[in-house]
Amino acid sequence: MYDILLQMHSWLRWLVLGLGIYSIYMNYSGWKAGSVFTEQVKKINTFFIASLHTQLILGLALYLGVSPMMKMILADFGASMKNSDLRFWSVEHMLGMIIGIAIAQIGNIKSKNKLPIVLNLKLLLFGLQWLYYLFY
Repeated sequence: MYDILLQMHSWLRWLVLGLGIYSIYMNYSGWKAGSVFTEQVKKINTFFIASLHTQLILGLALYLGVSPMMKMILADFGASMKNSDLRFWSVEHMLGMIIGIAIAQIGNIKSKNKLPIVLNLKLLLFGLQWLYYLFY
C-alpha cells in the first residue's frame, strides 16, 4: 500500500507541474489578448485544482497513515525537529503544500468571478512560488 501511494504521489507531481505550466500559458495568452476567461481556460484551471487536491489527499494518506518514515517522526516529534531533513518532511513540506494549494484555490475561485485576466494572472504567479516546494 505504501509503495503504491508513494509512486502515485511521486508521479502525480509531474501532471500537476504540466497542468500548472499549461494553465499559466493559457492565462498569459488571454491576458495578452485582453480577454476574460474562456470555458477552455476554466476547464484547464479546474483540472489543475483537481490534480492539486488529489496530490494533497495522497500526501495526507502518506503523512497520517502509511509512511514508515512519518511513523518514526511522529513517534518522537521533538527529536525530529532538531534534524533538518526530518523537519522538512514532517512540517515544512506539508505546510508549503497546503499554502500553495490554498493560493491556487483562491485564484481559481477569483477567476470564476469574471475578474480581468491580468488580476487572475497576478494571483496565479504569486501562487507559483509555492509550487517550488513540490519539487524541492
